[in-house]
Amino acid sequence: MLTKQKAYFKKVAKRRSYAPSKFLRDAYKHFNRLYFKGKLPQDLTIGWASDRTLGGDMGWAFGNNILINKRLTEWSLVALQTVLHEMCHISKPSDDGHGKQFTKELKRLIRAGAFDPLL
Repeated sequence: MLTKQKAYFKKVAKRRSYAPSKFLRDAYKHFNRLYFKGKLPQDLTIGWASDRTLGGDMGWAFGNNILINKRLTEWSLVALQTVLHEMCHISKPSDDGHGKQFTKELKRLIRAGAFDPLL
């Protein structure tokens, strides 16, 4: 299943089925600097995507791409939480989604207070 999703989202990225966003790009740069020591890709594509494109998910990270559900445009704090969540996937890529490495990375961000201003 995960392999099919990856293939689908690669097609989405090629077709540019998303809307680039300065808001999301600026958040990504800020979080990358603050919580990841600037080690995540600088050339990452980040933008809003439709509910249909994301299959109802709030966000998706694949390769050097992060898509955030455009339903969250009116919920900026949730959108920022989702960006951080997806950055964990970029930081610790794996085929097990929310496995041990992802969970460890997410807990690191929580301990660092990354989500505190967003609650």
